[in-house]
Amino acid sequence: MKWIVRGFLLLITLAFIVLAGATYLLVTFNPNDYKPQIAEAVTKATGRSFAINGDIKATVFPVLGFEAQGVQMGNPDGFGSDEFLKVGSIKAGVKVEPLLDHKIELTKIILSEPAINVIKLKDGKTNLAFPARSDTTVAEGEAAAGAPAMDFSVEEIQIANARINYDDRMKGEQWTIDPANVTLPGFKPGASTPVKIDVTMKRADMSVRINGGTTMNAAGKDQTFTLSDLKADITVKSAALAQDATITFRGNMLMDQKTETVEGKDIRLSWQGTEITSAVTVKNFKKPAITFTASAQSVDLDALTSAFAKKEKAANDNKDLMPFDILRTLALDGTIKIDRFKMAGLEASGLNATIKSADGQLKISPVTATAYEGAFDAAITIDARNQTPSLSATGKLDGLQIGPVLKAKMGQDYITGKAGLNFDLRGTGRSMTALKNASGGTFGFNFGEGYINKWQLSKLINQAIAYFETGNMDANASDTIHFTSLDGTFTGQNGVFRNDNLVLLAPKSHALGAGNVNLGQNTVDYTVRVGLGDDPEKFGDKTQIPIRISGPLSKPQYAIDVQGMIQGKVEEKIEEKKEELLNKAFEKLGGKKKADPVVPAPATPVTPEAATPAAPVVETPAVEAPAAPAAAEAPAPPPVEAPAVEAPAAAPAEATPAEAAPAEAPADGTQ
Repeated sequence: MKWIVRGFLLLITLAFIVLAGATYLLVTFNPNDYKPQIAEAVTKATGRSFAINGDIKATVFPVLGFEAQGVQMGNPDGFGSDEFLKVGSIKAGVKVEPLLDHKIELTKIILSEPAINVIKLKDGKTNLAFPARSDTTVAEGEAAAGAPAMDFSVEEIQIANARINYDDRMKGEQWTIDPANVTLPGFKPGASTPVKIDVTMKRADMSVRINGGTTMNAAGKDQTFTLSDLKADITVKSAALAQDATITFRGNMLMDQKTETVEGKDIRLSWQGTEITSAVTVKNFKKPAITFTASAQSVDLDALTSAFAKKEKAANDNKDLMPFDILRTLALDGTIKIDRFKMAGLEASGLNATIKSADGQLKISPVTATAYEGAFDAAITIDARNQTPSLSATGKLDGLQIGPVLKAKMGQDYITGKAGLNFDLRGTGRSMTALKNASGGTFGFNFGEGYINKWQLSKLINQAIAYFETGNMDANASDTIHFTSLDGTFTGQNGVFRNDNLVLLAPKSHALGAGNVNLGQNTVDYTVRVGLGDDPEKFGDKTQIPIRISGPLSKPQYAIDVQGMIQGKVEEKIEEKKEELLNKAFEKLGGKKKADPVVPAPATPVTPEAATPAAPVVETPAVEAPAAPAAAEAPAPPPVEAPAVEAPAAAPAEATPAEAAPAEAPADGTQ
């Protein structure tokens, strides 16, 4: 038995010696002595400079761990001298006991204050690419076969106060993510993991903060990520906003990197009281093909855009209407349904639109809605295949009550009645300013019975009618005029739209309109001629009073064209005098008036001798008419001198209807 006891004592002695030696090594071991070797190994593997400027601390039991401070990695050649990566400190630990059961249980992986500078050059290269290792001596399959299967888990992963700078020199954009805080407690591959995110993204004109939580399921083989019950509140700050805009996002997302597919279900976006429910599928990340549906009970674009500062509006007119470059690579197929819709002060219901985009062409067709008792049906096409995109819109709106529309847009129902509108418009350009200058097409309108109300134009029309009836301009004329029909068509090109066929018919009067609207210059030059009688066949029998509309579209001037009215009167009397002289000449030569029809006798052929006297008959009045003193023999025109002479000269640039009176005409009928 002695040798057994001696053997047992020997084993205890050997164990004690081994433990004592191991303890001595652990106590005297200094990992900082190995920093040069670590830096050299990392540099060789990555092709970039690597350094650990701070201390390395190690622990043995119960956790085998380390902490390194001042870690930094350089950029590859061609990306500048700034560091690609800086880390304030890295901490990681592995539990010792589970290693005996082939389990890797990490305690915490903590990255404090990491800073990454991502650069994308003009040729598309980035500093995220690392060279592939060529010195691998063991194949991946052999290494996997020779190593026992290990369970892997982490109690918690923390990224604290991270900063990421993204410099896209190809597009000229810079983004900064600062700070970024991400926590993944209880991470294990293939298992659901809660994620807490607090990220602030900044650009020169925008700041977006995402602060929320989700559940991530990462399956390594399938390369899929599931985000369940994703919640994010995004606060947008920009110089273009009068106040912060908060967008709330809710939904479930599934991303499959292998098939390059993203699916979103039960997505809800909320902003300024508007909530949109949608579902979306994205395929092919490099050239996205997007299928979607979107619906909402109520969308108020006025409330959504009210946050934008007015001072930015003029500048926005010269900016791209949309990202045309992205449109060239985008494929869309979706539908939009909105029960109630408001935009620019106007309301509509039952809005339905189908959107398709492929190869740089975006088509929104059909677009249908009901607005102010009218039915709207349109088609819109945006062609971005060329550097200068083109836009076109065709459609019609039937049965529209125009009064409520004008009241909503201008604060007053200047015209009432049901209208039919039709349009076929087109234009080219990237901005609103360019589009206005290059717009063209047709725009037509027709009204049934209605009224023109509380408008300077309607008051001037009533003053013109009063002048015909009484010879005086009534300063107290009504500003309401009833019409039985009103229609016309504008045709345009290069931003200038022309109308020559406006016709307004009233029970005892009419008005004809012609002129230009220049969208590029934002001006109008238009004339409305008012006359008595509602029969189009007799419009030329009465003198018409012209009303001039001119100036900026936002604030045009209205005035009766006194000079044009007097000139029209004089020309009418000259024409009457010519007719009278011609009739007298015909009576002297042939015994007939010029206006009387001549019925030739069929039984008596006309000989050359009989026809000879007819030649001077035409010449005689033609010679005498200009020589005759028209002013002396013509009767005086209607009393245009009744209105005050001084009124037009003293009237301001925006003359009121009462001030816009014709000047006094000479008593003898001359100018």
